[in-house]
Order: sequence, then structure tokens, then C-alpha cells
Amino acid sequence: MLLSRLTGLEVIRSLELVKHLKALKLRNDYDPLVAPDCFCGIEIEVEGLGRVLPEINPVIWEAKRDNSLRNGGVEFISRPVAGNDLLQSLDYFFNQLPAHALFSPRTSIHVHINVLDLELENIECFVILYLLFEKLLYRFVGKDRDRSIFCVPLQDTYRVSQLITDLRIKLAAGLSVEHEERRYAGLNLASLFKFGTFEFRQLGGTRDMRRVIIWINILQSLRNHALAWNIEELKQQIMQLNTTSDYRIFLSQIFGKASVHFNSDYVDKDMEQGVYAVKHSLTEKNNQTKMKPDNDSSGMKFLINLNKSVVDYEFEPVVFANFIGIR
Repeated sequence: MLLSRLTGLEVIRSLELVKHLKALKLRNDYDPLVAPDCFCGIEIEVEGLGRVLPEINPVIWEAKRDNSLRNGGVEFISRPVAGNDLLQSLDYFFNQLPAHALFSPRTSIHVHINVLDLELENIECFVILYLLFEKLLYRFVGKDRDRSIFCVPLQDTYRVSQLITDLRIKLAAGLSVEHEERRYAGLNLASLFKFGTFEFRQLGGTRDMRRVIIWINILQSLRNHALAWNIEELKQQIMQLNTTSDYRIFLSQIFGKASVHFNSDYVDKDMEQGVYAVKHSLTEKNNQTKMKPDNDSSGMKFLINLNKSVVDYEFEPVVFANFIGIR
């Protein structure tokens, strides 16, 4: 069953938006998107804008004041766009953004990947592939984003246990995951029933549009291959990954040219941990196992030290009851 049928959601492309985008011309050459038909939504947080908003067409980008940001912080939200329209929207935004706009460590760029046209099995495959590569994805975005309480790695919470099993049950029953999968995880699953998307919150704020496009292509590559596999074949393939050459071949198979952007020094270690996370996520309720400790998990160490007031505000306390490596 398609997620669109289950949720009743659909992508609506505004004719007014199409008109405004046709009037734009790309000012630079960019790498093509690997899934040009995939609709995406982009949220860009910016600080330092003061009281006066920049002249950015509200038909293309909606501006919302954000009190969690400083010095006139604003979140700019795109409409659902795909292919060349997405490139034009981003190119227009970054060219209109004033020089005094700031991208501090508090800012981030969230990418929504449309999954309304995916079968429920493909959605499971998407999450499995994400789990496998999660640590490498965080290494790509850098800036200690794995330490942020606003984009917590799934592998750094006990929620990874039975994740796929629970997701399968809830999707099949038409149940929202919003109450358990809080929106501040790096991969926000609550957006499935709210927007029909996976929201990826990992990328830190940046003016570098080429870096943003690389990130979008990495995420679209996960989507493309989630469509190419059935769940049993993908599980079997991942369970057989146990050598350095296996890891690197599979990384290249999934991400193609974009695989060069991952830190090759950590591919083996991070994918080994990813394979274990996938196995753990598929654990049945009557056959639980403990997650393998990762002593280098800086995100885990950071989250352990969160004071209780912050945890209570952003998350249900139970979400952080048991971390990887805690005994």
C-alpha cells in the first residue's frame, strides 16, 4: 500500500509557484539531482537578519520568525519542489540572502524527502539503509551535529531496538509514530503522517549551495535504492556485509559518485556499527538483545550529560532511559 493512500496526503504543486520559478534562471552550474522527480521541502534557519526581512519572494520561500534563533533569526521554508525547480529555488534563495546573514552553530538546514509514492515495504527499506549509513552521514555533515539535542542519532538512543518491527506494525495499522518518534531525532519519523516525508535534520547551516546539493543527492540516493530493493533481499544483503571490501562496494553501489564525500578512514568501523544497528532494529519483541557498545559515540556521551530540564522540554524522558554503551 502506498503511504499516500494510507495517510490521505498528496503533493500539491502551486500553479503560481510554477509561474514564478519559470521566471528564474540558474546563475551557476550545479550537479544534477539523482532523483529529479522526487519532491523535496527545504527549511533553512538564518540568524543576524534584524527586524527587516530580506527581499525573498514569499511565493517561493515562506519566512517565519524563530525565537530559538538569535539576532532576528528566521526560518525560510520552501514549497514542495523537484528537479530543476528545486535547484532554482535554492539558487534564488542564496543569491537573495544578504551578506550580513549568519549561519551560527544554532542554525541548520532540514530536508524533507517525499515518500508518499513509496510502498510501506520501501519505507522500511529506506529506514534500514539510513540506519546502516547513519554514522557516515553524521561524519559528512560534521560540526559536532551528532551532539546536538535537535538532531539526535537514532543509534544513540534505545529507540533503535525493534525500530523496524514497530514501524511496520504502526504503518500497517495506520497509526502515527509521532508520540514516540519525537521530532528532534536526526531522522524525524513523525513527519511521515504529518507531511508524508522523511525529515532529515542533520545538516548545519551553510551558504554553500553545492554542499546542500551534495546532501540532497545523498538522501535521494537512499530513496532510490529503497525503491530498488524488497525488504527480504535488502536484509540478506546487509547481513552478509562483513569485510572491508563488502562495505566499500555497497557504499559505492548506494551513493555512486557521492560516495567520495564520505570519510574513507571510518567506512569500515561506521558500517560495522550500522550493520549491528540494523540487526537490532529488526529484533522481535520476544527476542530482545542489547545494543553493542560504541565507546567512541560522542553523541551518546553528550546526551548522558543533558540536564533534566532540557530533556523534559524537548523529549519524553523515557526516550533517553537507556543509551548505547550504558550498562
